[in-house]
Amino acid sequence: MVTAIYSGENFSGFLTASGELFTFGDNSDGQLGIGINQSNLFEPRRVVCDEKIVQASLGNQHMLLLTQLGRVLRAGRNREYQLGLKAYDGQPEHGSWVPVRIDSIRDVDVIKVVAGGFSAALIQNSYERQLLVWGQGDFGTFE
Repeated sequence: MVTAIYSGENFSGFLTASGELFTFGDNSDGQLGIGINQSNLFEPRRVVCDEKIVQASLGNQHMLLLTQLGRVLRAGRNREYQLGLKAYDGQPEHGSWVPVRIDSIRDVDVIKVVAGGFSAALIQNSYERQLLVWGQGDFGTFE
């Protein structure tokens, strides 16, 4: 049973009651999170994840996932640092074809993830409900 649907830039997905995410569409930068380098997929494919997914957000060419264990995973392009990665061997576009945990926030209790066009954000489950944002800030300033 489908419990949620998501739409990104030229790719889409749906979450099932069992916590599996299926994606389809443009995969030119690995944003589908299915582990294969194939540009376009017209049939839904299961995202590579060993944990139950409770929430997802699809951006321009990246995605964020929140698992039942509270882990935040990312996949796709990192050109504008929307995956929270620094330049890798001088290549800031280096991303991931499968969802990878964001280790720098492993101690943060997250309740929601949001993938923007070229940015990402999460809401921390704390008394203050802090918002953490990263990526490209051309249309606003991240402070």
